Amino acid sequence: MGTLSMPIDEAAKTPKCYPGTSNTPFDISPVPNIKKRTTTRGRKTTRSRLITGSPYKDQLIKSLEKSPLKKTDDGINLDINDGDKPDSTCIFCDGKFSEDTRREVWVKCDMCQMWAHLDCARLKQPVMFAISVNNFFL
Repeated sequence: MGTLSMPIDEAAKTPKCYPGTSNTPFDISPVPNIKKRTTTRGRKTTRSRLITGSPYKDQLIKSLEKSPLKKTDDGINLDINDGDKPDSTCIFCDGKFSEDTRREVWVKCDMCQMWAHLDCARLKQPVMFAISVNNFFL
């Protein structure tokens, strides 16, 4: 096992750095100038106000009158009746809705739009975003 070293001849062939021919990293890529942001973000500063004072109160009442509250959809699809099929069948046990005497909870699949017993679907409780609950028995 020998040691790896550069032969003397190759060491003499490597170029040397001379002051007139060398480049510094600043010559290749100069340091960027950072510009200060001119935009202002956030709220504008205002003086403190008496909230119960009449000018502020009048402004608040006007803004509340202008924009009525919007009704939001909670994303829960509660189907009370299935209009296209008066008598649905369970997709797992083929039991009919009209023949259900045990008053079981039925759930509707959002993907295939078919109904199933909660127990047949092996769910402990209805999952809001995957299936909807039929409110006949709740």
